[in-house]
Amino acid sequence: MTLSESEKFEQGHRQNYADQLLDTLWSQCPADYRLYIIVDGAQDERIYPTLAASENLTRSLYRMNVDEALKAAGPWLLQLHKGDWLSSWCINEGLEKNWFVIFASKGKTFPHLLHHFRRFAIVQDEQGKHLYFRYYDPRVLAAYLPTCNDSERLFVFGHIPCFWVKDAESAQFTQFNSDGTEGSLEAFDIPIEWQL
Repeated sequence: MTLSESEKFEQGHRQNYADQLLDTLWSQCPADYRLYIIVDGAQDERIYPTLAASENLTRSLYRMNVDEALKAAGPWLLQLHKGDWLSSWCINEGLEKNWFVIFASKGKTFPHLLHHFRRFAIVQDEQGKHLYFRYYDPRVLAAYLPTCNDSERLFVFGHIPCFWVKDAESAQFTQFNSDGTEGSLEAFDIPIEWQL
């Protein structure tokens, strides 16, 4: 399938937006940090087939032995790259739809990150019942992190210096830092025609 000139133009603008956002987030990190995204597969039925069909390294944060439908609706980890169509697609399609949280990491391998985030994908309540903790939904993470004490924050962040979540009501990203402080960044305006 070939793209029309207007489709190529829109695709280029979408890629530019994603790249600008990544530059803004990288500007908040020390040198040599990588950006990663945890995408919530439950937010849109297109997420799982798109991630599964890509050649990018993507992994479910659920263990391998879970039901396929549950895995499809669960959290997915991938590294963000400028100029990458999958990074652009996740950012542009999901920014206003609570699809993801973004975080920075340095020197940790992909398997290490999977291990870290799998530790609290399933938690226990006071009665010992196992529950899925949907921390990868930006609304959940934004509500949870400010309530953490020091040991809880250390458990969630580990070596990660910060998480960014898009505020559902504004064009702001909230930056949650491992030391318990917060900051905010302006999100760039997304043209209304891109919000499908």
